[in-house]
Amino acid sequence: MSLKQIHESGQAFRWIALSEDEYIAIHEDKWVRVKQEKDHLNFKHASKRELSKVWTAYFDLDRDYSSIRKSYRGLDGYLDEAMDYGEGIRILKQDLLEIIITFIISANNHIPRIKMSIEKISRFAGRRLGEVEGKEILAFPTLEALTRIGDEQWAQVKLGYREAYIRKSLQAIKNKEVDLKKLEKMNTLDAKKELMKLSGVGDKVADCILLYGMGRMDTFPVDVWMKRVMNRHYNVPEDESIRMIRQKGMEVFGETAGIAQQYLFYYERMKGR
Repeated sequence: MSLKQIHESGQAFRWIALSEDEYIAIHEDKWVRVKQEKDHLNFKHASKRELSKVWTAYFDLDRDYSSIRKSYRGLDGYLDEAMDYGEGIRILKQDLLEIIITFIISANNHIPRIKMSIEKISRFAGRRLGEVEGKEILAFPTLEALTRIGDEQWAQVKLGYREAYIRKSLQAIKNKEVDLKKLEKMNTLDAKKELMKLSGVGDKVADCILLYGMGRMDTFPVDVWMKRVMNRHYNVPEDESIRMIRQKGMEVFGETAGIAQQYLFYYERMKGR
């Protein structure tokens, strides 16, 4: 497990980096300070109960990633390279509402702007949880707090057309047109159909929500990086639709396609840098 690789892998946008090997992770109304010490992790500001009930699930610590990598080994050379390069990645299971808002914001956007937007939303409506080394720690706002954000504050977040998507989606969730609690009981395909009822949630955003907010590994988010990977290494035409690329990814990588996708995405993106 590598905190640095997880931080760089495009899953979480509100980690606070204290150094290259130490971070603050925030989940719902809790936060933890985690430091990488070779092959050990040092957790601070978390009780034993929180480690067991909150952070084990958040960091997906009960899943055997080495067995998953072993099951893929030899499938193709490019995935082998990607797994070796990013073997410390794990899929975080984050707050569902936060992930919905985050990935609506992420559409056709850049990571610094996404982070800035989420930070402003949290500052306007989130609860202050503490401070470490002069860095303020804020909880992501509750649904009720988000729906109370006024027009002037939304304007300061500078979301452009995404603002309307988010405000419509918040109302749909508040009115139970899309019931987040019921999503957990649905299979992945039905949950995806339900998520796509939300304004601003298409194929790619829905898959990201399923993977990072619900821990559904049987999905395969497709963005420009994954289009490039699937075109160059898996014989998918350049003009193929996201839906068909996703289908191909599921066929090739199976029930844990989301994990394979994360290795491939991280490797391709870091090579691009």
